[in-house]
Amino acid sequence: MFPDYQRSFLNYELIERNNFHYPPFAKLINLTLSHLDENLLNEGAEALGNLLRHAFDHRVIGPEFPIIRRVQNRYLKTIKLKYEKSISDKKIKERLLTLLDSYNQHVRYKSIRISIDVDPY
Repeated sequence: MFPDYQRSFLNYELIERNNFHYPPFAKLINLTLSHLDENLLNEGAEALGNLLRHAFDHRVIGPEFPIIRRVQNRYLKTIKLKYEKSISDKKIKERLLTLLDSYNQHVRYKSIRISIDVDPY
């Protein structure tokens, strides 16, 4: 079916994904924040990252700039949330939405757009 080199690569990749809790062994949510002001975006992304880390601990990666850090004059930052498949999607969604509501209460960060991509693979 697969040549040996492809099978070897596939096996290596699956082991890596399992070890570091990436799909298909875990679930992933990407949060993309955007704003016209890079400094405000950095500040807001750090604040949201800390809020998420407080709730989800080691499951949060970032914030960091994506490969393309600006689109249509808006700077971008991404935060990834990885979680085990055994955790209820509903519980994660409820907790995440509660945290985002809390984050949006800060007047300073209201102008930061946040898009959510669930299972971005």
